[in-house]
Amino acid sequence: MNWKADENGITIKKLIGSKSISYSDLTSILIEGDGIRVKTKDGEKFDLKKEQSDDLTDLCAAVKKFNIAYKNAEERYAATNLHTVEEVMKMAEETKALVYSLSRDMIRKEYGPEYDIRLDVEDVDDVVTMYFTLLRDGKPLPDMASWDEIILASLMEWDPSSKTGKYALETEMEDPEECRITVKVMLEDLFANYTKD
Repeated sequence: MNWKADENGITIKKLIGSKSISYSDLTSILIEGDGIRVKTKDGEKFDLKKEQSDDLTDLCAAVKKFNIAYKNAEERYAATNLHTVEEVMKMAEETKALVYSLSRDMIRKEYGPEYDIRLDVEDVDDVVTMYFTLLRDGKPLPDMASWDEIILASLMEWDPSSKTGKYALETEMEDPEECRITVKVMLEDLFANYTKD
């Protein structure tokens, strides 16, 4: 079925008409193969097409907020070890140290010693993300707060009874060399698009 998501819920388009379902009426979301199965509190089940990635982002972002049972059973994550958010945040600190060292050196080489970087790691909705902020003399530059980001881990399971989730690590968290490559590309893009005053 075709569908659309926004901050309030999902709208499922039927052959004739459509049905709106608020997130508070959903009890479970299962992502599997090419589809998404959602189940409502009154027992209705709907099979949705997965290809609508913007809508999928909105749907997944509602999981923790509305305490909806969730499982991402995509094959690409089948062999992945899952981690609690506490484990992910601890590992993110190690990744953050690597990223900071590399970023700081490259930024100072390009812009000078008065420049630096601030890295913030946050667990927001269904992802753990590292945000980059460019600093000059210790202060964020206008228009350069959170100028880029790296997703470190994605929510794979949510248990509404315990209100806890399990996360799969993204490549940048598992492979320091891939992390270095990603950061270098991001910084090269910054250097190509931002010139200091």
